[in-house]
Amino acid sequence: MKGYSERKKPSKRTYDVYLLVCEGSKTERIYFNHFRTRGNNLRIITPDTKYTDPENLVDFTIKQKQQLDLDVNSGDRVWCVFDVDENTGGRINNAVNRAKSNDIEVILSNPCFEIWYLIHYCDWTKSSSVKEVNEELKRHLPRYSKSQDVFGDLEPKRGDAFRRANSLIKMHSKNNMTEYDLGSNPCTLVHNIVRSILTHKK
Repeated sequence: MKGYSERKKPSKRTYDVYLLVCEGSKTERIYFNHFRTRGNNLRIITPDTKYTDPENLVDFTIKQKQQLDLDVNSGDRVWCVFDVDENTGGRINNAVNRAKSNDIEVILSNPCFEIWYLIHYCDWTKSSSVKEVNEELKRHLPRYSKSQDVFGDLEPKRGDAFRRANSLIKMHSKNNMTEYDLGSNPCTLVHNIVRSILTHKK
């Protein structure tokens, strides 16, 4: 049929989509949104969400992935970013397992996202509370607040942060703990996202 032969086929995307769902409405999204300017072959999406607990965040991520029709086998990536903070090991494990079964990578920071910022400036290996991490961070970055954009301060020190993040994971591994265990304090996996963005090729 003439009408059928002239019908256009849907064109394939020329870019990959990286979906980053974060529990924080400010700090995390301010940081990750800086990578949106890296080029037109990668689209980074950081949607708004009202959820802060691990299980609901993962469920929200699953829905976002479905709505955006993302395909991790073709170059798309999906991350769910949250902190240990006051969450229980059971809630975190449930969230991690559900995420894995849906091709979603959990990016956990223990105790909080600010540990990623802190290790740009110093070696920090002692188990700490959120308050302690933030107090130490402000010694190195006095103007820091959750709504403050400090990306420019951090970027020159990113190589040091990568090295320290990997060292923390190795440290906990020697004690037979994974990066998802409550005892892996301090620890962060944020560098996994950053590395993937920086090395992305379509």
